[in-house]
Amino acid sequence: MTRRRPELIAFLGPSRPASLARHPARWEFRGPARQGDLWRALERRPRAIALIDGVFESQPSVWHREITDALAEGVMVLGASSMGALRAAELWPLGMIGVGEIFRAYRDGQLVDDAEVALLHAAAEHGYRPVTAPLVNVRHAAATFRRERLLTRAQTSALIARAEATFYQERRWPDLLQPLPSAIRARAEQRLARGDLDLKQQDAAACLRAASDWLRSGQRPPPLDLPPPPSHARRRRGLPPSLPPSETLLAAFARSMGLRGNDATLAALALRHAPRMVPDGPAAT
Repeated sequence: MTRRRPELIAFLGPSRPASLARHPARWEFRGPARQGDLWRALERRPRAIALIDGVFESQPSVWHREITDALAEGVMVLGASSMGALRAAELWPLGMIGVGEIFRAYRDGQLVDDAEVALLHAAAEHGYRPVTAPLVNVRHAAATFRRERLLTRAQTSALIARAEATFYQERRWPDLLQPLPSAIRARAEQRLARGDLDLKQQDAAACLRAASDWLRSGQRPPPLDLPPPPSHARRRRGLPPSLPPSETLLAAFARSMGLRGNDATLAALALRHAPRMVPDGPAAT
């Protein structure tokens, strides 16, 4: 039985577990996006893609070309929270929709390092549960603690400095809060336990709401005219070579020289002209 075409394919992980995301029946949730995953999503012909979580160190990350290909094919791409915020900050001029505070901070230059959103998380069978605290969440929580007068200005600065000095795979709230007085530490832990200081999760939820609004609007992405994809991108996507099968590379070279004739003649002419075009010395491929 053929599966119905989804309206939205969303790549979720530690920022917004799929179990927390209420969605219509024609929404499809997948784990953090790897390189090539958006191209694979296009095979399902969704109306929109929500890129929220994606890998960046253990495996190759989502290419910009995957996103622009989706936009060029009339599929809107929204981004937020993590990898989606990074890519949206780079591609919003081409029509990708960025959502949330983290996206805006990257777009406006307030954040520049992709390590701000990095964290360690559990595997799929454990729901991609976050194991460490990303810097963007620490900054957001610290600002809230300061605004609510839970921390002094000096304590807030010290908390952020400890977080910045800690490798992302080792940055955990108990360690960050340990230097605080016990009474303040207990209040901070209680405040964190309420669950409303996770900025990445808030932005992810906002992205799904924005996707729902966009789908209901009936809009389409603005026209995007792309140059032909390079050969390595065509191979990764499983597309045929850009040259017609009947045309040889030599014939193509001859055509680029303005020569005319059948393939065999073009190839012969290309061989005759090629030495004039190739410089002396070592060649690079």
